[in-house]
Amino acid sequence: MADKLTSFETFQRLRRNQESEQRERDNAARENAARAGFEDIVELVESTEAMAARLDDGLKRELAQRAATGELVEIEALRHLVRRYERYSWQLHEQLRTILDRARRGK
Repeated sequence: MADKLTSFETFQRLRRNQESEQRERDNAARENAARAGFEDIVELVESTEAMAARLDDGLKRELAQRAATGELVEIEALRHLVRRYERYSWQLHEQLRTILDRARRGK
């Protein structure tokens, strides 16, 4: 028995340090995930803005004509796409509103 046993106080201190380091790693991971999520949202809004501008510049007319003739996509598939976009854009809008409201209240 040449090895000395760790005292209970030492064990508790080591355990607290380990738990503290784990909390710091978890907090850093959540912060990185939040930062990446915000960057994704900004990128999504910017790409949506760019698509709206492209559609306004004449792409809307071209796509509508090709869809009408069935060259590009069936009208039913386009209708489904519109519904999906509408549903998810409103869902994202509500989530962003919730984030803003919570931020205004201060957590």
